Amino acid sequence: MAPHTYGIEKSYTVTLTVVNTAGTSTSQTFTGKTASNNGGSSAIFSQVIDIPPSSPIDVRGFQKECRFPTQTDLINVIKWSAPTTGNMPVAYRIYRDAALTDLIATISASSELEFKDHNRKKNKMYTYYIVSVSALDTISPSVSIIIPKVECS
Repeated sequence: MAPHTYGIEKSYTVTLTVVNTAGTSTSQTFTGKTASNNGGSSAIFSQVIDIPPSSPIDVRGFQKECRFPTQTDLINVIKWSAPTTGNMPVAYRIYRDAALTDLIATISASSELEFKDHNRKKNKMYTYYIVSVSALDTISPSVSIIIPKVECS
């Protein structure tokens, strides 16, 4: 056993590789009490555990109107903050549906945490779902934001 204690409370990605003089397998059997490996002298068992990142926080949104000589652009603006604890994301994904199947944008965690959805319709309410994404592509629970319909004259 090789115990290790981290000095800072947060999520870590941990890789465990087991190699011994008898060799290990590329598969592992766990009976609930013991773990065993089989295999030859060159076999290696390795597993990477990726902890999902924390969800975005302080999500807010509004609709703004930009008028041009020939058209008016209604823009839904969503802003959020990076999580302050847990595994930090490398990106954020924005979806139009709770099932997270209608992806409309991916925003890098190193850029401004803002999304603008142009050419929206008058008098319509919009709901967006935002998830944080880890370096190994696991996602956080989604956070939803509703942009209320704005009555335009």
